[in-house]
Amino acid sequence: MSEQEAQQNAQTFRGKIENVHSKNTRSGLAMVVFTVNGYAFKAFGVQAEAVRQLEGQNAEIMAKHNTFQGKDEYAVVTIAGEVGGQRVSASNTCGLAPTSPDKPLSLKHPGRHPGNPKYITQRWIMRFIDELTPEEWRVWSTDARFKRDRIWPGYPDETPASRSASGSMVPSEEKARLPEIKLRFESRLNEVRTAMRGEKSPCRMNPSPTVNSDTPIPAVEKPSVTVC
Repeated sequence: MSEQEAQQNAQTFRGKIENVHSKNTRSGLAMVVFTVNGYAFKAFGVQAEAVRQLEGQNAEIMAKHNTFQGKDEYAVVTIAGEVGGQRVSASNTCGLAPTSPDKPLSLKHPGRHPGNPKYITQRWIMRFIDELTPEEWRVWSTDARFKRDRIWPGYPDETPASRSASGSMVPSEEKARLPEIKLRFESRLNEVRTAMRGEKSPCRMNPSPTVNSDTPIPAVEKPSVTVC
């Protein structure tokens, strides 16, 4: 089905994007659910990224109606809005790979990490994950040793509480916290590369307590920034 045909079968909604929540998918593709004027929506891939950028902003959405567990919901076909005077948009043709949105990071693999590019730490994480080679990404995201906490890599000696605490910060802390976040992801990449060579994984440095494998997908809370 072409994008034009998909849009002809969709309804148009306008309003503020609210209640954005990330969901895990088996494929690792980014997914969010959210509401506009009380209607329930879901979006995947580049559309999901656009929703995160537009959270709290007014947007125009074209979406197809369906039901899930007996409840009405709408699957996003196109979405467009503005953040700080910059246009954000994404579109998709049904059953095909997402088309390229206006994405400020120009990621080669925009579905790998469901971060929010409005924030310094998450921009770095998204770029870091995007630069992994296909083989590094395969091991990072599917190997049983790493896939469960692929969004926010954990350290071996962390408790669930300390891991959760490590992922929360107020916006003013972002720049100061970035070095420890870089160390966390670079340590995991070293583990992945070691695993690819068939060697025993080295012990990771643990500069400070950090996150549980069950920690939610990185998101930004207001007034605090959550990176896990």
